[in-house]
Amino acid sequence: MAAAAAAAAGSSAPGRPACRRHMVGVAGAPGSGKSTLAVEVMQRINTLAVEAAAAATAAAAAAGEGDGEQAGTQVALHGPLAVVLPMDGFHYYRRELDAMADPKVPSGSC
Repeated sequence: MAAAAAAAAGSSAPGRPACRRHMVGVAGAPGSGKSTLAVEVMQRINTLAVEAAAAATAAAAAAGEGDGEQAGTQVALHGPLAVVLPMDGFHYYRRELDAMADPKVPSGSC
């Protein structure tokens, strides 16, 4: 995770790695804590990215190269570095998914 923060600090847009994307899948039994782990990792990566951007901004400001706000503003504008993408249902066949009720449509609707 420190590597993600370091990459974020050295990118052209603070808080974003330069042209790199990493995806991590978590597998396990139902109720084993996969979602909890994913959220914890996401929050930690995002916290480290913000801290790295703030440190880079402070260093630039100390060197007289910035106003002390730019990197933090860029991180806020670009959003989080890491996100959680739920994979519920990925293991079903299309026909099985089609047979399931649509959670966005109220029961009894056409």
